[in-house]
Amino acid sequence: MESLFHTLGIDQAVIVTNIISFLLLYLLLKKYMIGPVSGILAQRRSDIESSYQRIADETAKVQQLQTELDSRLTEIEAEGRAKIQEATASANRMKDEILAEARAHAEQVKERGVADIERERDKALQSIREHVADLVAQASSKIVGESLDDSRHRALIKSALDELEASKN
Repeated sequence: MESLFHTLGIDQAVIVTNIISFLLLYLLLKKYMIGPVSGILAQRRSDIESSYQRIADETAKVQQLQTELDSRLTEIEAEGRAKIQEATASANRMKDEILAEARAHAEQVKERGVADIERERDKALQSIREHVADLVAQASSKIVGESLDDSRHRALIKSALDELEASKN
């Protein structure tokens, strides 16, 4: 076998030296390069997974708040209808009891009641919009990782709520 190596011009000492050099190089690379890079990649993977989990959690919170908002709007509309019906019934009782002059007065009372109900409904809707705007601003700030100024957040959210309200009507 040695004569074969000699015939081919292969030096066994060079081969052994190359094998040892390769093993040393492999061990050094593994310790100082592959290991730290693997650690960095594992940390990055962990960070990305935790970011996705936070996004999923925030999305679930936003959906829950949207559900609560929808149910509250339904309650407000039911209360508004009940108040309108109550005002109508009151106006009808007054109409039956009072003459033509009282009928005009009952109509004015009814219109004031409807206007008050609409103002209260508008106030409640505005309050809910502001609350949702704050929650969405907080959630989007957390999700996006950057903060827009408060007026820009409110403008974007008001626009989205107006579109939603327009689509319901």
